[in-house]
Amino acid sequence: LDDWEARNTRNIVAQCEQPAQTITEAVGNFFKCFLNPDLFDRGLDFAVREWSRRDGTVRQRIDQADRERLAAVTQMFERHGFTPYEADVRARILYYMQLGYHALDVREPMKARCDRLAGYLKGFTGQEASDEELADAIAYAFRYKDSQ
Repeated sequence: LDDWEARNTRNIVAQCEQPAQTITEAVGNFFKCFLNPDLFDRGLDFAVREWSRRDGTVRQRIDQADRERLAAVTQMFERHGFTPYEADVRARILYYMQLGYHALDVREPMKARCDRLAGYLKGFTGQEASDEELADAIAYAFRYKDSQ
């Protein structure tokens, strides 16, 4: 469990704390966790969540990790001028969507995901990403497309 926390939770927190000029860039930093297997191990996260359904101690660790992750995402939104309420709501939408995406084991070509990136960022943040932000995020995604 310590390895899981170190690999998954700490990396989500660290990515949310990365400097970003805009909220769309910050959300792009968050997405990097779910593209780069060195930052987040989807299989390990899923396995620990399944384990937590049968072990109360593990469930407590999952709940604490989710609180830490959500706090980091919420603070990311707050740093970019969102009210505490809106930051909390947007953080939950973003975080729960991302975990659900992997829980459903969605399999689609990276190009299809990237074609929707501008819309995703607009939906999650209410703001338009710059062409440069989109290009950088897409280039990063394609570096890790075979890891998906």
